[in-house]
Amino acid sequence: MAFSEVAALFGFVAFFLTYLWWTYPVGAAITALGFRRAAPTSARLRADQEVLIASGCSRSLVGALRTVRPPDGGTPRSDSG
Repeated sequence: MAFSEVAALFGFVAFFLTYLWWTYPVGAAITALGFRRAAPTSARLRADQEVLIASGCSRSLVGALRTVRPPDGGTPRSDSG
């Protein structure tokens, strides 16, 4: 994610240095492609869950991502609504 953001930042700086309007949209487009590539798709979550199961972990990855643990270490709550 951080490497994807760099393209937009370079485009932003290049715009102010050169006053060429197209530098920021190009950087933003590269950033959007990077974000899209890094997105946690359902297929990737399924593959990651299979790796966890194969390594002996029976905990649900999606369940863990949806559970919010309070900062005081109290009982976790579901963040699904």
